[in-house]
Parts: sequence; C-alpha cells; structure tokens
Amino acid sequence: MKIIMRWILVLMCISMIFRFSNQPLSDQDLRPTIEKHPEIIKIVQKMPQIAFYYHDRLVESHEDTVSFIHFMLRKLAHLVLYGTLGLLILYGFNGTGKIKPTYWILTGFLVFAIACADEINQFNNPARTGCKEDIILDFTGFLIFSLLAMFIYYIKTRYQNRGQRIENR
Repeated sequence: MKIIMRWILVLMCISMIFRFSNQPLSDQDLRPTIEKHPEIIKIVQKMPQIAFYYHDRLVESHEDTVSFIHFMLRKLAHLVLYGTLGLLILYGFNGTGKIKPTYWILTGFLVFAIACADEINQFNNPARTGCKEDIILDFTGFLIFSLLAMFIYYIKTRYQNRGQRIENR
C-alpha cells in the first residue's frame, strides 16, 4: 500500500504541472499582487541591474521591475515544481532517503520527458507559449533538489555512523 501512495503523490504532482500548463497566462498573472508590495519593488530596484535574454526576449530588472519580479517568480516555480517532482519520483522508486544511481538516472529521464511534454502542451495551446529554455530550467530544478537530497542523506548517515562508532568504543 505504501508504494501505491508514493506513486499517487507523483501522479498528483504531474497533474498539477499539466493543470498549470493548460491555464492561460492571464490566469497566472501575479503583477497585480506584486504591485501591492512596493517595498519588494524598491528592493529589486536598489539591487544591481540584471539583464539577460530568455526565449529571445530581454529580461531586465530596472526597466519594468514588476514584470521582472513576476518573471523570476514564475521561473522559480519551475525549479521548485520539477525539483519536487524529481524527489517524489525518486521516493516512488525507493521509499528511502538513499538515492541509487540507476533510479537517479531513470528519474532524470522521466523529469526531462515530462518537461518536454509540458512544453509541447504549452506550444500547442494558443493561450500559452512553450520554450526550450523552460525544459532546461525544469531539469535544473531536478538536479538541484536531487543533489541537495543526496548531500543531506550523506551528511545524515555520516553523523549517524559516527555516533555508532563512538558507542562501540
């Protein structure tokens, strides 16, 4: 029963991704909410200027700060959502904190495939725009979260093993 629940969590996360993917961008517009927090806008405007191209358009922090914050929040959501998806898939395979290399590679392929399907879905939706940069961002979320989970597991087991060695003396 536990394994079924683990995979139900994975399916719930995937369905959430595709639910967001099917929403028109206008339904996800955070700019009115951001505008209600001028202190956040001022903080970003006081920071050094940031400018880069993403999906063939210039993203610039001081030109339109509200849109910049909106953009960054949306891309942060990609990282978090796909990082969480990756961890849920790893947990679905194993059910423990230990990440086996085979499961990690398979999970990476699954996360990449789901990200591709998500962007294809958005590309075919007239109210959305799919882009390859988001696939890279999604996969990066998986890498960050999974590597962090491996590091935490390593530290945790190292200190547990150290405690056992001290008790055995």
